[in-house]
Amino acid sequence: MKHNHQSYIAITLFSLLLLVNQAALAVGKSLQDLMPSTTTVTTVAAKEITWRESVQSVGSLSAFKGATITAQANGPVTEIYFKSGDEVKKGQKLVQIYPDILQAQIAQAKANEALNKATYERDKKLVAKGFVTAEALDTAKANYEFSAAQVRQYEAQLSQYVITAPFSGRIGLNQVSIGSYLTVGTPIVDLQDINSLRVDFSLPETYLNQVKVGESVSLTSNAYPDKSFQGNVYAIDSSIDTDTRMISVRAKIDNDKHQLLPGAYVEVTLYLTNSKQVIVIPATAVQYSPEGAYVYLLSKDKKKAIKTPVSLGEQLDNNQIIITKGLKPGDPIITGGQMKLMYSDYNVKVADNKTAGNPPTSK
Repeated sequence: MKHNHQSYIAITLFSLLLLVNQAALAVGKSLQDLMPSTTTVTTVAAKEITWRESVQSVGSLSAFKGATITAQANGPVTEIYFKSGDEVKKGQKLVQIYPDILQAQIAQAKANEALNKATYERDKKLVAKGFVTAEALDTAKANYEFSAAQVRQYEAQLSQYVITAPFSGRIGLNQVSIGSYLTVGTPIVDLQDINSLRVDFSLPETYLNQVKVGESVSLTSNAYPDKSFQGNVYAIDSSIDTDTRMISVRAKIDNDKHQLLPGAYVEVTLYLTNSKQVIVIPATAVQYSPEGAYVYLLSKDKKKAIKTPVSLGEQLDNNQIIITKGLKPGDPIITGGQMKLMYSDYNVKVADNKTAGNPPTSK
């Protein structure tokens, strides 16, 4: 009895499994019947372009000419000739320090110079007549030359009481006011020439044989996320940092509109020397599975979608991606409707879209 009971249970379970299997097949068939027999898709042609490899880094901007203007003499400020943020020219007056005492000393020195000059000129005439000795003439000449040198000394000192711009550039924030007493070295204002800037950044030493003077760079700033600034490498450090194994690179950046300022943090893209031909397609055409990336290739008769494994390279601008393996130039790639292909039998119909075959322009 026990054996018959077990046999009955086994037959019952087998029957249930058979029914479940038949139901699953029926449901699967009905789902397949519901799916369209042909999927409408759009395509583009895989495109071959000339591409230069690039490397990214971060950098900091600085001015080729930048200085903190300081006082060169002691005294109170009597005039300020600039406003914060002004653009100034080389030699333009910035600050006047009280000059009256020195001007009085200059006036006295000039009077002594005039007197000593007259004495020397007179003695030159008298020495020939024997009324003045040669030693007296030498003394008169020395007194004249000393007083003339003293005038030049005072005038040189007076020039330090007028602070001028050492080069053309943009004035920063004023740090003094009328009446402020300045001593030698007191900061007055920052001055930066920002018509062009330099950016310093570092690269791993593995790029040493690829980066050259003259190579182009492009940088972006958080202040202008949708704009890039162009420049060129003009200097490479003579040694590699032993702690980081990085090499420092410096590039010149055009900044004629004065949008960038020294001290800014920027992202730098350096375009390396070597260029090569690569195949690119829209990144949206690429699908992913546990086995790897793939695309759908349109068959020659334009009626089938062929699942084609690909190897991916660098993602470029304008939604493009480099394909390193799996495609050749001109291959028609399905870019629209491919999400439905995993549920169909891969029968396709190409949409009537005259612009579908033109991929976006690569950088």
